[in-house]
Amino acid sequence: MNRVFWGIAVPLPYPRLVRRGTWDVGNRTSCELYSNSTLAMNADTGTIDWYYQYLPCDDWDEDFVQERTLIDTVVNPDPEAVRWINPKLTGTAEKRKIVVVMGEPGGLFVNDRETGEFLWASPFPYTDTERFVISDIDVETGAVYINMDLVARENGQRFVICGHNVKGWWAWSYSPVTGLLYVPINRSCLDQTMNDRTISGTSPRFSIPEPGLEDGGDLTEVWAIDISTGRKVWRYGQRAPNAGSALATAGNAVFLGDSNRRLRAFDAISGDILWETILGSQISGYPVTYAVNGRQYLTVPVGGFGDRIGTYAPELEAPVGSNMLVTFSLPD
Repeated sequence: MNRVFWGIAVPLPYPRLVRRGTWDVGNRTSCELYSNSTLAMNADTGTIDWYYQYLPCDDWDEDFVQERTLIDTVVNPDPEAVRWINPKLTGTAEKRKIVVVMGEPGGLFVNDRETGEFLWASPFPYTDTERFVISDIDVETGAVYINMDLVARENGQRFVICGHNVKGWWAWSYSPVTGLLYVPINRSCLDQTMNDRTISGTSPRFSIPEPGLEDGGDLTEVWAIDISTGRKVWRYGQRAPNAGSALATAGNAVFLGDSNRRLRAFDAISGDILWETILGSQISGYPVTYAVNGRQYLTVPVGGFGDRIGTYAPELEAPVGSNMLVTFSLPD
């Protein structure tokens, strides 16, 4: 299509009261263009063919800059699995060219990549929107409404927003063999206080476990989602948080490493663990597979990235440092 799909980050300072001098500046798309948007641009001229804004007037630094995944699939969202569905899709089940995006707070969006038309969205991984930054979506226009109950109206106001760093630089992976999207997420939220004396307009500001998971429960999950229907096919959960990326292969294996040094291969269809090993440091990079002289290899970068694991799960201890590349091979 000769297009560049570009994800744009957030406005600064974060709270609109600091940024604009008032909190009452709008609660729906479009606001603070082109923040938290996809720009579909002509690769030759840079002309914007279309844009879509996922989170208008962001008050919380909830980026939608993660990967844009381009998929050709039958679009047939299941109303029992997907909250917001364009009514034009009813009874169609047609093959479309789509672009799939998920933001840092969560929220899975599917748009037609030829026109930018809103097709469907889900507050994934959440089922309710009390602490979620999006309150509703106009399914006919695709306009997004933000959760005004989480917007600071005076200096010093504090909110817990869910989520935060749910989807970060750690990439998901799509398999055209299974039609599934493999999504690693963290069950973490944001504890933010407005402070007009800081550059960001907030302080203190830090990530916390999702309320209810502080003393136990899964902080990391990997979901396999049927991107045609939006249905969740399988889930794997654990206590140790994740900052590694998923890699799906044509052999129906999905590789993923975590902050507790575990590298695993999952069955792409069932989610069963096929293989597991412990590496020398936290896994926060992108695994890659390739072949040399007919033999297949898997390489994953590992290394420390601060005390992130202690922030989320202090009972888990993992070394920091030991940056290296680790390579495995399939047997002859």
